[in-house]
Amino acid sequence: MESHVPVRTRIAAELIPLAAGESRRAAARKSVSLDAGLFDAGYHGSLCRITDLSMSGARIQTFTDLVADTSILLTLPGGVRRVSRVVWSRDYQAGCQFEQPLSNFELELLTAG
Repeated sequence: MESHVPVRTRIAAELIPLAAGESRRAAARKSVSLDAGLFDAGYHGSLCRITDLSMSGARIQTFTDLVADTSILLTLPGGVRRVSRVVWSRDYQAGCQFEQPLSNFELELLTAG
């Protein structure tokens, strides 16, 4: 009878902690609650809710699971439209990165109030 001995592997890694208030995000996100339209590559549309927003992307809640690394079109209030790449998706939520960042004016318009 063979004896199975667990093998342990050590991997050297250096962990660099983030300083207080520091983030890995490209741009600071602001909490919002905005209704938006979502269109996939097949031009199928649905509604979604944007729950946080930055110049470079958004977190959205959807009624269907999205697939990471696909492109979608988000239509935001005020006629703002952005082609976006789904960076991650889980439990009817997704993080999206805009192909073209929002301008300061667009971000202020969408996060005011």
